[in-house]
Amino acid sequence: MRKIAFILLATVLLIAIFASFSGCARYIFLDDSFDEPDLMQSASFEESSGNAEKLTGFGDWNPKEKTGAYMIARWDSPQTFNTVIIEENGSKVMRFDMQYLDKNGEWQEFYRSDKIEKHRLCAFAPVTTTALRLNITDAKKAPSIKNMEVYNAAPKQLENDFRVVAYYRFDGDTPSEILKKSEEEIRVYAKYFVVITHVIIFGCTAWDTQGNILYDVGNGSSIENEADFATELEAFRKILSYRENQTDIKITTTVHNPSDYESATADSLENYGEKIVNNIFDMVQKFNLDGIDIDWEYPANNKEWKIYDEFINNMIDKLETEKSRDLTYSSALSHWGINLDDDTIKRIDYLNYMGYDAFDDDGYQSAFKSTCIDGLAYLNGLGFDMSQVNLGIPYYGRTYEGDWFWANWRDYEVNWFDNIVPDVEYEIDGVKKVNDCYFNSPQMCYDKTAYAINTGVGGVMVFRLACDKLPDDPNCLTMAIGKAVKDRIA
Repeated sequence: MRKIAFILLATVLLIAIFASFSGCARYIFLDDSFDEPDLMQSASFEESSGNAEKLTGFGDWNPKEKTGAYMIARWDSPQTFNTVIIEENGSKVMRFDMQYLDKNGEWQEFYRSDKIEKHRLCAFAPVTTTALRLNITDAKKAPSIKNMEVYNAAPKQLENDFRVVAYYRFDGDTPSEILKKSEEEIRVYAKYFVVITHVIIFGCTAWDTQGNILYDVGNGSSIENEADFATELEAFRKILSYRENQTDIKITTTVHNPSDYESATADSLENYGEKIVNNIFDMVQKFNLDGIDIDWEYPANNKEWKIYDEFINNMIDKLETEKSRDLTYSSALSHWGINLDDDTIKRIDYLNYMGYDAFDDDGYQSAFKSTCIDGLAYLNGLGFDMSQVNLGIPYYGRTYEGDWFWANWRDYEVNWFDNIVPDVEYEIDGVKKVNDCYFNSPQMCYDKTAYAINTGVGGVMVFRLACDKLPDDPNCLTMAIGKAVKDRIA
């Protein structure tokens, strides 16, 4: 009995310690309900096996096949819909697609993707048909589908503008080099910023261990590179003048923390905190920026989180001294280990939620459930208002093994639907390797944006723009996000 009691006590202590470090988050899932009727309620069903009618009542559809299972929903008259929600018991489905029956009685594919899992929103251009077919094309085992709903969702009326935030490096698509191209090429490039509403200059500014601001646009960090930063920022603003519309774009910069040694950030803030805050504020004013973003990856313990917490409040206090314009503060954080004070969470203007470099059990990076469902539920449980959150979407791929390699979407022959690019060649420490990479395809970007809009999330954030195909490419990720915004917001 003593041994059992000791094990129980140790378990409770470990849970308490983990909860203390993780910010004691509760997982509160977001409401993804619709005002429109669920068209599945008026359908009749056919299936390869199992009983699909259970999907509209109590029970599950449990086909016997590992792959090749299908379910058909039929209606007496043509129905129009643009959204399907599928929920799975467990995580057995690895590939699925959907087809509609055309006027000639032929099945036409209009959607495909990989996992379903706990909750999968599938969003697409309106389809009108008398029959919808769900095909399970690959699964680990015979799957169990818990629920399926079909809606013709009307565009949402939003109280605030939906944000599309892009991290942008001056050593990726270098603005001064882009301006050397033809006017037509510049105008094509500027189309990104018809969709994007907020730009965060990334990897160009930082503070050092003594609280000085450093500038780096690709040729090494030093105070002397401030002129280069100014040149590229001016060139970037000129690119914006080539846009078809001239809506206001907010420009901020990520001010990186020092990484000279393990505790450099905490030590610098303890010793030079006021100097750092003042220097950052002066930089914002000098370059007429709209605010700042801080990307501290990551405070290592409760003491460092407390230091970060105090810095955020001091920085916001300083930004609020500017009365002539609204300067914003944002933090980039992942969906784990956040330990900020509740009041500090409320003061942050935007949380740039880094919904990437996160791998599920199959090695998929930034899959729908792990980032949209689990990640947002974690942030919701911490107390973030969803209007504060920008849902992060990667424009790069990672291998299933999580190798130290990031593949750019721009570099591969791809299509609208498939998240997996096979047989990507790369090299690590002189060793050549070939692996599949998991991306977020245009369809996944569209789905995630639609989910964010539907659940009250304030925006999406992409990292980073130079990984995307150009706006005139049919598989441009930014244009897919823009399409979702246009389709899903009134």
